[in-house]
Amino acid sequence: MISALPPNCLTSKLSALQSEGVINFRLTGSKFFGTQRECSDWDFFTEDSDHTREFLRGLGFSPVNTYRDDATISAVFYWGRRFSSDSIHIQLVQQDMIGIKEDAQWIIKNRFLVSPVKSEMCITWQAVILTLLAAQIERPTRS
Repeated sequence: MISALPPNCLTSKLSALQSEGVINFRLTGSKFFGTQRECSDWDFFTEDSDHTREFLRGLGFSPVNTYRDDATISAVFYWGRRFSSDSIHIQLVQQDMIGIKEDAQWIIKNRFLVSPVKSEMCITWQAVILTLLAAQIERPTRS
């Protein structure tokens, strides 16, 4: 759930996300990792579903076609002025990947030096997610 709502025009959208009740929106991005600046937007992730997409469209969110930070994301929706402090990005995570995304976020926050440089964070996300995915592959037994 969302905590510490900002005292500005985002409050109604953030409140709507928080009060939806069925969809679990998880904070991510610079605000989660503690590297935000004054101009940082709000980033969340949640499990992808038809219900989630319909809900976001109903709130005025639009899909973004060029945002692919990691292999777990199936789509991204945004609201507000893109890439500004009064915008929200919602990463929709493939249904079978939500645990990988949660684990990767925990590992990055608690085991890595978090960088405020977005390109460096993208590389970190990729490395952690690929490692977690590789760990799930069932390896054949050697005889």
